[in-house]
Amino acid sequence: MPNSTASPSYVDNGDGTVTDLTTCLMWEQKDGTVGGSSNDSDPENVNNYYTWSASGTAADGLVFTDFLPRVNGTLCSAGTCAGLGGHSDWRLPTIAELQTIIELSASGCGSGSPCIDTSFGPTQPLYYWSASTPAGTPYDAWTVYFGYAYVVGTFTKTSNYNVRAVRSGL
Repeated sequence: MPNSTASPSYVDNGDGTVTDLTTCLMWEQKDGTVGGSSNDSDPENVNNYYTWSASGTAADGLVFTDFLPRVNGTLCSAGTCAGLGGHSDWRLPTIAELQTIIELSASGCGSGSPCIDTSFGPTQPLYYWSASTPAGTPYDAWTVYFGYAYVVGTFTKTSNYNVRAVRSGL
């Protein structure tokens, strides 16, 4: 459920991650400039877009074959690298988890600016994938649209959208 009053307490961990003290989830911070260039070798780049599925239903799109392996430190030029924030258990959030970081009181929310706390770094005011699939529609996955703080579950998994990784924190 979106936060409509005071922002939860977020802690910038100083390592590219932020911890939500309300849910105890650790989130990936994004970097770069919204509207800038994408950089596929930098999974934290706010301008990168990924497919959920390459085959149409399975978790075999770039989210799972490129983004998460890079965040978890298993896809790098050295063979193995430290995962983001020293962790290698990053995953795509469920729709319920993704909704917890919607911030209705964020400056400009609903008028073009993303509805999320600035602790998360730059955020596209666009759609972000979740790991959740609507019952009965295996070709679709739920998304959150951070520009106007709403949930949409009608996008085909082969579409390109933003992602933000999460892990159990504390």
